[in-house]
Amino acid sequence: MPGLDQKVWLVDETNGKGKFAKWEIIKDDSAPHYSPVIAITRNKNSGQTYNLLMAKGTSFKNVELEVNLKRISGKEDQGGGIIWRAKDNNNYYVARWNPLEENLRLYVVLDGKRKQLASADVKADPGAWHRIQILHEGNELAVEFDSRELISVKDDTLAQAGMVGLWTKADAATAFNDFYPQKGMGD
Repeated sequence: MPGLDQKVWLVDETNGKGKFAKWEIIKDDSAPHYSPVIAITRNKNSGQTYNLLMAKGTSFKNVELEVNLKRISGKEDQGGGIIWRAKDNNNYYVARWNPLEENLRLYVVLDGKRKQLASADVKADPGAWHRIQILHEGNELAVEFDSRELISVKDDTLAQAGMVGLWTKADAATAFNDFYPQKGMGD
């Protein structure tokens, strides 16, 4: 399998100690669509470290994003999600699913500090593929999990366009499939 193109992807972390998680393209025949599966294959992080894989050169304000994800492992944390309007590794929105906590949450991260905007209970098979979809237009945000809208809020915190990417917390190792912005609306 080919490696991650460093011209396309930026591996980074929020609140980390420089022990970057290892992101790779792997083969997973269980993936919902035939396309590369990007996964964390090694992760020694803990606590409030957020593992990031950002798509270089992306800049969206109004966007529809979606990704399939599946938990691989993690003792302290599991699951993962999508980031968008990322100014850098310390300022972005994130919607993430955590099978250990059985929830889906929407946060804004400012200066490396995470603030919860909304939460929904989600009981789902942690070993199966699931889909997160984000629709963000202006200050209106909606988050779907497996085609069910579970979160809808308004927030003006990050009003500028920014990068998009993938996210896990602490020691979570997760596989992602079919990640792409469906559309940039008016950007």
